[in-house]
Amino acid sequence: MVRLHRTSFIENLNSFLLAHLHEDLSVDRLTEEFHISKNKLYDSCGRYMPIGIAEHIKNLRIEEARRLLKETDLPVNVISDKVGFNDYNYFCRVFKQKTGVSALRYRKGAE
Repeated sequence: MVRLHRTSFIENLNSFLLAHLHEDLSVDRLTEEFHISKNKLYDSCGRYMPIGIAEHIKNLRIEEARRLLKETDLPVNVISDKVGFNDYNYFCRVFKQKTGVSALRYRKGAE
């Protein structure tokens, strides 16, 4: 079994996730990529991260969406796709839940 260390695990995981935010990041995909079992993935995430893997991915996607809203003029629906949300309405709900404002209001406030 692969032995995972905190620093290398988090760094490798985050590097992979950030490079592939727009893609499917299912547990199956991650276990394939890191050559570990689902149990090992969940155990390592639970041990080394304060939140679950799904929530961590969602947070990374929202952070990237915030950056794109500030730094580009891309439409919100395009940004939604670029950060891996296949459902625009779901993206809008999650964005507002995480930031407290809509994506459009966030963009206007970021200008």
